[in-house]
Amino acid sequence: MSREFLTDVFEELGLALGGLLAIHDVPDKFVVRLFRDMEEIHDRAVRRADPEGKPRQEHLGVSGFEPHPAVEEFLRKLRRT
Repeated sequence: MSREFLTDVFEELGLALGGLLAIHDVPDKFVVRLFRDMEEIHDRAVRRADPEGKPRQEHLGVSGFEPHPAVEEFLRKLRRT
């Protein structure tokens, strides 16, 4: 698996979860913890897939809702990898 592929998959997961969280009343602490854990899992997977650390291109997305700040932070960090 390539670094870019893994990051794209995690980005899609982040967007899907962000959509669910936007329409349900979920405690803020849960959202923050969920995305922090996903970020750690992503980072470990990327290191295993591409230890050389090649940069990836940023993808632009469009949504119809305001994502949770933890979701935005997660996606921003993914796009920096």
